[in-house]
Amino acid sequence: MKILYAFLFFFLPIAAFCQQAKQPAQKASEKKLVYKITAKQAQQYLLWDSIPIKDFENAIVYKELLVKSDSSEYLPVGNYVLVSANLEVLSLELFNKTALSIAPINFDKYLNFDVLDSKGNSVINATIFLDGKKEFQKKEHKFYTIKGRHPEDKLISIFTATDTLFTTIDITDYYPSITKQRWRAFKRTKLISFIRYVPVRTKLLFDGKSLRRRSKKYGSGFIVLNQPKYKPLDSVLYKAYIINSREKAYNKKVQVELSYYERNKEKIVKLQSINPTSSGAYVSKFFLGDSIPIDFGGYLTLYNKKHKKLVQASVRGEDYLLNSFRFLEIKSTAEEYVHGQEIIIFASAKDANNKQILDGTAELIITAENIIEVNDILIVIADTLFKQKQNLNTETNTKFICPTNSFPSASLTLKAKVNFLNSNNELQSREKEIKYYVQKKSLSITQHFDSLKIEASSNGVFQRILAYLETNTGTKEIINLPATIKINPTVTEYSVMLIDSSIIKKLKVESYNI
Repeated sequence: MKILYAFLFFFLPIAAFCQQAKQPAQKASEKKLVYKITAKQAQQYLLWDSIPIKDFENAIVYKELLVKSDSSEYLPVGNYVLVSANLEVLSLELFNKTALSIAPINFDKYLNFDVLDSKGNSVINATIFLDGKKEFQKKEHKFYTIKGRHPEDKLISIFTATDTLFTTIDITDYYPSITKQRWRAFKRTKLISFIRYVPVRTKLLFDGKSLRRRSKKYGSGFIVLNQPKYKPLDSVLYKAYIINSREKAYNKKVQVELSYYERNKEKIVKLQSINPTSSGAYVSKFFLGDSIPIDFGGYLTLYNKKHKKLVQASVRGEDYLLNSFRFLEIKSTAEEYVHGQEIIIFASAKDANNKQILDGTAELIITAENIIEVNDILIVIADTLFKQKQNLNTETNTKFICPTNSFPSASLTLKAKVNFLNSNNELQSREKEIKYYVQKKSLSITQHFDSLKIEASSNGVFQRILAYLETNTGTKEIINLPATIKINPTVTEYSVMLIDSSIIKKLKVESYNI
């Protein structure tokens, strides 16, 4: 029994210690390391389809980026390896930042293509490699030619003096030769179509194929969606433009349906019918319920009152985390404002396609950060001086106008903060610092041949005021501004200071011809 007690005496503290809650460990790194590599290394890694980690054990880190951001796209042109950690696994990713693009011309016997820069200009003297083997360009051609068989299955490397592009050609991208293109254009001429009409129709009859009438077209146009993909509970905002069979704007009420497949069965959801907002234009939105599959593919279709299809657009769903705010910016018309002026702030929110956000709001909040100068001893300065919320403009930047007539009698450093919010409750903000002055005085001194012109202004209005005038020879005097004085030939520098302010301006006299 004594042995059991001794065992418990020593064991209990250890067991209690072992059962203490552990601190949550960080599962993934917040930053990724960027290593810059040569174009030859990048090509070799692509051919190997792997990146040896030992190559970067003693390498110098070029830059550090946040894992959650897309800042790697802002790296300069070059080849990089991005390294990040997740649990005990290191992830190595090859990133090729390039301004080049490949433009296939035809893909008949050989692959003929051109290489373009970021401005769309043709690039000459580029070196082409196919799976690491050098290809040559025919001198008589104005484009590049690859004679290798099945180039769509191989890595195409394009090297220039300052840039590199690694790409592949999809076999589904078919580019006929120039001869075939000319022959197809010739067969579409009216003369050849007229000659071929009777033989072609006769052949269809003997082949047993019915001559189908063309289906009547009740309308045409297009539908634009606010997102490329959706998930349940997202809002789908769409705009449509419809013309009728006579190619005139459609101005009648339309029926809207969303169709998709679930378990190999088509499901149709009837949505609210809408009227045109203007001639031929329809704008509306609807919400996806939580019963819709996460990964769905369907169609948004607009019908006329007889349920004849007018226009249709595909709608795709996916379990994703969409960051619709890609480019956010706020700017003001000036860095400094005075009492009575309007503070004008422009806010811009764009998506990954550099298009204005369609379903967002912006809220401007102007707060007082620091006090520069107080004109009244008994004064109360509120933290928030202005607040306004409005929908984001879908065509241009959103404009905020803040009057300063009600601002306190104090010169302040202000912070203008704009909060951006979209329909998915994604919130981001941008800030800007501006200066506000109750009364801003300025002093200017300029030389015009043998004279000096001295002026003082307050809030942009010229004033009559006293000032001290001092020279480098030691002379001092009081002058009335605005003033024009003759330059003393023995003086090389003038200094002016306002009597009721600490503003000082100096000017070195330049030589002039009489």
